[in-house]
Amino acid sequence: MSNSEPRRGSPPRWRHRFEAELPDEADWSTTARWLLSCDLVISADTALAHLSGALGIPVVVVLPRPADWRWSYGIQGRRWYPRCTTIKQVNCGDWDSLLPQLNAQLFS
Repeated sequence: MSNSEPRRGSPPRWRHRFEAELPDEADWSTTARWLLSCDLVISADTALAHLSGALGIPVVVVLPRPADWRWSYGIQGRRWYPRCTTIKQVNCGDWDSLLPQLNAQLFS
């Protein structure tokens, strides 16, 4: 193993980027300001995903099978938000199968 490779079980080098938390009393404007500091948001189909999309922040939305109808008819989510990409489960409950697609999305 080279020095640049993380050891198995050690936290990823990028982990520090994900440790920021919103205060419990955060409102929508606080959340929006926090999102605007992000280069990319990865989210399930939540209000955070929709707010990111509405703000024009690149967002990858991971979706269950079956997905909500709003995502089913859009072209990769861009119907609603131009900078949104969706990744849908192939099999119900199989989140692991999304990881290669998410990896390709992040590092392409």
